[in-house]
Amino acid sequence: MQLKKLTAKQKAFVECYCNPTSETFNNQRQSAAKAGYSKNTGITACQNILAKHSVKQAMVEYKADISSKQAITVEYIQSEHERLAALAESKGDLVTATRNKEDLGRTIGVYTENINTGDLERLKQLSEQQALEAKRLATIRLREA
Repeated sequence: MQLKKLTAKQKAFVECYCNPTSETFNNQRQSAAKAGYSKNTGITACQNILAKHSVKQAMVEYKADISSKQAITVEYIQSEHERLAALAESKGDLVTATRNKEDLGRTIGVYTENINTGDLERLKQLSEQQALEAKRLATIRLREA
């Protein structure tokens, strides 16, 4: 990994700048200062850091590593909508429950702004449970209209 070839300050800069949990995320000047570079040099320090190929490569690798660890899948989104809808229903909040079920429908491709034949093919591929849920949601929406 390219990060191992950097100086301690360069490595700290990459981690501060590329880590979404850092308070200096995507802020070159603050990331450089936090990494130990002089605040007085400001933009010049950032330009010097980012001009180095090894730093650029380390940033690409670091971002790829972070994104692979934080991958959000469609299945995760579906399970979260289902969980939140069930929680809202158990508390009697039907508006929130319906909204989460509608969002679930959008996630699996049931709702679209414009329907075309490609969307119809996708709807045919839904599992039986997903199709039943989509029909139930459509019925709820028709009653509300």
